[in-house]
Amino acid sequence: MVREINFTNRLKFTNTIIELISFAQIYEALLMFQLVQAFTRGPVKLEAEVGGKFELFGGNIHGDFVELVPNKKIVQRWRSKRWPAEHYSIVTFTIEQKDDHTEVRVLQIGVPQSEADSTRENWEYYYWDSVKRTFGFGSFIV
Repeated sequence: MVREINFTNRLKFTNTIIELISFAQIYEALLMFQLVQAFTRGPVKLEAEVGGKFELFGGNIHGDFVELVPNKKIVQRWRSKRWPAEHYSIVTFTIEQKDDHTEVRVLQIGVPQSEADSTRENWEYYYWDSVKRTFGFGSFIV
């Protein structure tokens, strides 16, 4: 995995992940109930359809699906329960198959400034590192 994080605006950030797996595998890892439950290591509520709700990490993260383009794009209205009431960000996963790897770009817009650092760190640890530990996906590329 190669991670590139850009914090030009503390309320918006991007994260680019390079995976040595197919685009379909990463799409499924982010949307299939059993796979999401495996990497989050806890109870999950997941209705992977436009308008469907999700709840991860014991309810710490929740929201709904705004757009799903099979194997290419996932857009979620996403929030942490620590954030101000009814404050949501928009998370967009764009998945692109390259010749020898899959590139996943994550754009999150609307993170409260006071939560920017912890949100970035939580993506790293609870999502990407956990996906790698659970499924063995990817490799650190330097």
